[in-house]
Amino acid sequence: MESGYFKSEGFSCILRNFKHFLVITGGYFQGVRLVDGFSNFSGRVEVFRNGEWGTVCDPLWFQRDAKVVCRHLGFKNAIAALKREFFGQGSGPIWIVDVFCEGHETSLLQCNYKHGGSDCDHIYVAGVVCTGSCLFYKVSYTSTGGKVLKFTSAGTGNKIDKVRLVDGSSNSSGRIEVLFDGEWGTVCQEEWTLADANVVCKQLGYQSVIVSFRNALFGEGSGIIWMTNVHCTGNEMSLSGCNYTLFGNLGCSHHQDVGVLCGEMYLQETRLVDGHSNDSGRLEVLINDEWGTVCDEEWDMKDATVACRQLGFPAAIFTYSLAHFGEGFGRIWMSDVQCKGTELSLLECKHERYQKPSCNHTGDVGVLCGGKEHNHLKKSFTTCHEIYKYQLCIKSNRYLTVTLLCIF
Repeated sequence: MESGYFKSEGFSCILRNFKHFLVITGGYFQGVRLVDGFSNFSGRVEVFRNGEWGTVCDPLWFQRDAKVVCRHLGFKNAIAALKREFFGQGSGPIWIVDVFCEGHETSLLQCNYKHGGSDCDHIYVAGVVCTGSCLFYKVSYTSTGGKVLKFTSAGTGNKIDKVRLVDGSSNSSGRIEVLFDGEWGTVCQEEWTLADANVVCKQLGYQSVIVSFRNALFGEGSGIIWMTNVHCTGNEMSLSGCNYTLFGNLGCSHHQDVGVLCGEMYLQETRLVDGHSNDSGRLEVLINDEWGTVCDEEWDMKDATVACRQLGFPAAIFTYSLAHFGEGFGRIWMSDVQCKGTELSLLECKHERYQKPSCNHTGDVGVLCGGKEHNHLKKSFTTCHEIYKYQLCIKSNRYLTVTLLCIF
């Protein structure tokens, strides 16, 4: 995948996925692009000179240099400055060596550098990973004929979208994997601490971390190692709020994948929202002081029965999918809920604790609960101070059969 930059009268624009590049104006270096990256905001840095693309070679390629390249290309910032053939050697001449930028420049042309030569080893070919939405620029141009092209820019951010635990002995343990740019990958143990693991557990809805594991205790992952050098204070609610290096460390391997064992998930409260009465609405759960919804995949009447019971109602009369009571917002805390129907809490049911790619707020579940609300029962189920005896009763008429929770 390639990204190209072109300069004209002080303005710039990014062209995506073009194999042939049009140089609009002159200048010693007429264009900059990223080549062979994972996405359109990463890759080997190449510059265009005298009708030919060439590389940048620098054994001292720093973050401040990468930042200027990303700004040059229209991105807001740089995540990583990479070398040692991270994105391949490339071909053609080495046009620039020994770049020195202060970090505030808007173009590589404003930095100090030497013109290329054969004395720089190809293992020091520079690469970058940019971050943030691509900036939008008005483009000026001059033309001696031909068609006028319209230029726009578009970019993708660096947010870690989701976290999951894989290959553990329970839902609360496993190898940590993160989702970035549509692909799951692992986390390297370099500088990994208990504070980092605690943030993962909180993001997944657990109270805290019990144990943090190194050396691929839950088996080696596959694919990309997305993160390394993670630095969390422990107070963040997600890994995205921590400092980290994306794309990992070239010294990392899947032998160093981290894992975690989290404490019990803390579901503080459940509620029904935007219903016609207090016994109907969109189901929301409060986990670690954050309200979220439940995905309708695998959701059925047994699950709704447990939800209503947890809310203090005897039973569920009906269950709704496809955001019948409107779309929620924030986290989708649960998906693939599979209750037997006898549980006292949704947490006792088998379920997934991360948002599946196929789940979004258009699939938020809702319920209609039946019978009189029992406040004492609601309290007992949410605080576990006392348990009331109950049995299931069936009441039927010609129109409806309802399963009720009878208190005695």
